Amino acid sequence: MAETPLSSSEITLPDEASTLALGRAVASAVGDRAVFALSGQLGAGKTTLVKGIAQGLSVAEPVVSPTFTMLNEYVSGRLPLYHFDLYRLGDGEAAGAAGQLVMELHELLAGRGVVVLEWAEYLERFLPDDRVSVRLEYTGDGGRRAWLSAGGEQSRLVVGEVARMFTSR
Repeated sequence: MAETPLSSSEITLPDEASTLALGRAVASAVGDRAVFALSGQLGAGKTTLVKGIAQGLSVAEPVVSPTFTMLNEYVSGRLPLYHFDLYRLGDGEAAGAAGQLVMELHELLAGRGVVVLEWAEYLERFLPDDRVSVRLEYTGDGGRRAWLSAGGEQSRLVVGEVARMFTSR
């Protein structure tokens, strides 16, 4: 009998290296396309997680937060990585950019690649149901906790595979 894929998982990340490892595990679990909606306070480890995803996809370029451009594209890896940082949408100052971002997002979602959105809550209503939501929380002493939840069949497969990798460590 086949195992039912998990729809959620909680993972303890004691240090930065484990947050990077989570990103690499996420990257190894995706097929041709995936969407990751990241949330958490400043310093929770969102960009570090994206760096791990980039490592897992064999992205050659250095990954930096696209806080001012709102989107960085990395195409040198196994799959294209589209890294959004929507922090500026929260202050209303860049709200005029939201329409353009939604159009770009829908174009990217139609093709191959991994779309990762930091501060995803600012465009949540425009995101596909089949996505992995990742909430990160800083727990002190360099540690983090991650909660992964799946919104569809493909996302459940990813969450299940990542949870399996982290419980077998």
